[in-house]
Amino acid sequence: DGGGEEDQIAANDDTAAVGTAEAKGDKDDDKDDDDKDSDKAASKAKGDKDDDKDDMVLVDALPAATWGTDETILAAGFTAKVDKLEEGTEEPDPGTEEPDPGTEEPEDEVVEKKVEKKVAARTPTAAERRRAAAERKRAAAERRRATAERKRQARIRRDKARKAAEARKAKSSGSGSKDLARASALYKQKKFSAAASLLRSSAKRNKGDASKMKKLASAYASVGSNLAKGDKSRSNAPVAVTAYNKALRADRKAGGAFQSLLRVKLKILAPKAAKTAMARKDLTGAKRMADIAASVGAGAKVSSVRSSLERQAGKLVSAARRDARSGRKSSAKKKYATAKKIVPRSSKNYRAAVAGLRAL
Repeated sequence: DGGGEEDQIAANDDTAAVGTAEAKGDKDDDKDDDDKDSDKAASKAKGDKDDDKDDMVLVDALPAATWGTDETILAAGFTAKVDKLEEGTEEPDPGTEEPDPGTEEPEDEVVEKKVEKKVAARTPTAAERRRAAAERKRAAAERRRATAERKRQARIRRDKARKAAEARKAKSSGSGSKDLARASALYKQKKFSAAASLLRSSAKRNKGDASKMKKLASAYASVGSNLAKGDKSRSNAPVAVTAYNKALRADRKAGGAFQSLLRVKLKILAPKAAKTAMARKDLTGAKRMADIAASVGAGAKVSSVRSSLERQAGKLVSAARRDARSGRKSSAKKKYATAKKIVPRSSKNYRAAVAGLRAL
């Protein structure tokens, strides 16, 4: 027993010495095996980390006189832990309570639950979805009804416009047709001015036929004026043929009532006009009169004129070539152009004139 008490006293002395050294902050001394035993005893006695905090407070408040008791030993053990923390060993903040590892949820599960809560918060219920679907259907039906109504109104407007146009056309066509018939009768009676005047007046009332009436009125007037001019110019065959030919073209547009009359006049006068123009050295005029004579069936009567025109074309081509060689390109160009105009395309002089113009 005496030996046991001595051992106990020695252990208490050692523990008190360690506590004193640690309270003074002597961090450099090595701890012996007895200190480790004291730390183990203190760790077993602490229970949890909240009790550790209280025991740490005890160390600072513990009087030196009480060292050597069991409480002193316990406080000394926790003081050693404080020294370890100061030396760099991390310890959790005593004020922060760590969750029990057995009850803590994994981080993935926590995140998943948060996501599920957010999704549930913004996901509509079945009733809300049904109401939204019904609202969409109602809006779509309303749009379809509005579109159908617009189309119906558009059809009504188009039908009204079409019926009105048809009514106007029927009304104008009735009077317009009568005016056209009356004007045609006047034209055939050689009352050209009256026929043209009637159509121009009717065109103002009949918008649907206005364009047609105006064209016919112009043709009627042209036939009347040129026929009268040709009759007055019979002594000047080229002038008369030109006027009769214009009347012939206008009569084709007016219905052709005077084609036979005008062709007879041209058949008589065109050959004479071609010869007259040739005598006047109007080469292009002679060619034009010869072509008109041929168009009304009098081509044989102008064969001599065509032969003369071929000879003149040959002379013009030769003269143009000389001018081109002498550098008088402007003069050569005029001669080639004249030669080209007075002969048909099938003529060799026509081809020579075209080649000469290209070479300039």
